[in-house]
Amino acid sequence: MKRLASLHGGAHTERASLKRPVSKATLAAQIYLLDLPQTDLTQFDGLIIPEGLNQNKLDAAAPQLLAFLNRGGAVFLIGDQP
Repeated sequence: MKRLASLHGGAHTERASLKRPVSKATLAAQIYLLDLPQTDLTQFDGLIIPEGLNQNKLDAAAPQLLAFLNRGGAVFLIGDQP
């Protein structure tokens, strides 16, 4: 994996986690969910999608996320829900 990005919903805890040294060393970008529609995902090989993001916003981004997957991108869904 060359370039990994992570989505976030803007919560303080999410932003604090993304500021940790391991996140900075691992992630090429941190994408605010509301900025996703204007983000060119072709620059990334993988995208982390944590649980707890606004489901309506994710649903609206489905065509963009499917295009990312169809071109060979990897999506990592992170969460504790079944």
